[in-house]
Amino acid sequence: PCRGRRVDGKLLTERVVRGKDEFPTTAREMIEARREAAVAGCPDAAKAIEESGGDELGGRIDADTSAERAERRKDAGNEAFKEGNYPQAAVHYTQCLELKPRHHVALANRAACFLKMGEHAKALDDASSCASIAPDYVKGHFRKGLALHAMGAHGEAVVALTHAEKLDPKNAQVVEALRMAAFKARQQPRD
Repeated sequence: PCRGRRVDGKLLTERVVRGKDEFPTTAREMIEARREAAVAGCPDAAKAIEESGGDELGGRIDADTSAERAERRKDAGNEAFKEGNYPQAAVHYTQCLELKPRHHVALANRAACFLKMGEHAKALDDASSCASIAPDYVKGHFRKGLALHAMGAHGEAVVALTHAEKLDPKNAQVVEALRMAAFKARQQPRD
């Protein structure tokens, strides 16, 4: 989106971006704030100016803020999750994923929210995506296993949880979930 306004007596149309405080601002305003912060001694602002290579109005303004904004959304999701507000946490993780679609931690965390809310198919989708993006991230496989177990697919849950156990053999939650899934899989009638 763009915004039109008068700056120094001239009509100016500017691209709207989001700043640190998430209020709409323009690239020009963001660059001015970054310069002021650099002059005040902020190393992050100075580094951002340096990395822009002098082309401060180039595409870097969006790129260098979307990752930070994604992390802030993830952190807000973590806080909501700790408070037991799983629907709000899922919203924050979704906002993070809109900014950074391959954020494996946000996918795993949103899967945990969906598990808590009984949305097992959605949890499985997110956990499977997480496991594909970050195959060495234990929580992706663990939550995939939990979702499959909750859906009654105990044999498949054993496979996912076994993978999680290989990644983190000392994780008591993984070991216990694998034990339970294996027990249920043995009880499940075969086709």
